[in-house]
Amino acid sequence: MAAASGNFEERWSTELCGGRLYHFSWLGDRLVRVWTPPGWSKGKVPKALWLNDGQNLFRDEEAFGGASWGAAGTVAHLISCGAIPEILVLGIDHSGRMRTFDYLSVPPTGWDAPWGQGMRGDMWDAPGGGVDAYMEMLVSEVIPWAQSHFGLSEAPEDQVFGGSSFGGICALYMARSYPRAWAGFLVESPSFWAGKGRFMEDVKTWQSSKIYPDRMYLAMGEFEYTGFRGTDRPGSLECDRFLREACEECAGHLRPHIGSGLLSLLEPGGRHNERDWGRRFPCALRWLFGLPSSSPQQIWTRLQGFRV
Repeated sequence: MAAASGNFEERWSTELCGGRLYHFSWLGDRLVRVWTPPGWSKGKVPKALWLNDGQNLFRDEEAFGGASWGAAGTVAHLISCGAIPEILVLGIDHSGRMRTFDYLSVPPTGWDAPWGQGMRGDMWDAPGGGVDAYMEMLVSEVIPWAQSHFGLSEAPEDQVFGGSSFGGICALYMARSYPRAWAGFLVESPSFWAGKGRFMEDVKTWQSSKIYPDRMYLAMGEFEYTGFRGTDRPGSLECDRFLREACEECAGHLRPHIGSGLLSLLEPGGRHNERDWGRRFPCALRWLFGLPSSSPQQIWTRLQGFRV
């Protein structure tokens, strides 16, 4: 990876869940948030989890919808239990209205489906097409800076990347474009409808490359659309079904290549929000950072009814 450019300035830090949460400015007011575990010192913890939409990870009052992933508390608990090694959690804030530009290969459009037009009419004029440039900035600028500043390992086996919703689509593109730069990928509720299902078309290009990551966690809820937007509009239940089936189709494309390194889950009753992603977060962490011999049955013991 290229050398860090030095365009980062620490704004403030605060204690959180026994560790410390640092806030660094990047690209103006956009922040990179870094949570270090209890007892951390530079160079002591080599492993890192990188996630999109950093403002939704740590504090409810800063998260969309008023509920965060609760990432710091979950990671601190699993470390204290010995379920995962010590890791740093680094969240890259999204860029507001340009979020879809950074995370998607094409504009999302408004989701014109056979069962209804404009199922996501709020996205009609949202931009897209910048995901390659965004990933390049992370790989060449943000990640080298963090490795230097916090003493993180540069070894791919110590790095995991992920995201949710549009950020989950971005994580899948990262897995396609930089499969050997990371140990694994965390993909929550990817918006497979975006860009008229463009990612599912791009999977075919991925298949021709024959280079895949070693490990991936891919999860979807049962009610991704109606759990957020209700059932009043005709076609809403079909949107739920489309997203479930698209996730299963994506897993079907990936499983022959990733094999037992892929954990694909469908949560009964799961919805499209940070609270649900936070509830599934322990499972993702155990899969991506836990013992290599872990099976889905060993990792997921609290919630029942998941389809694997």
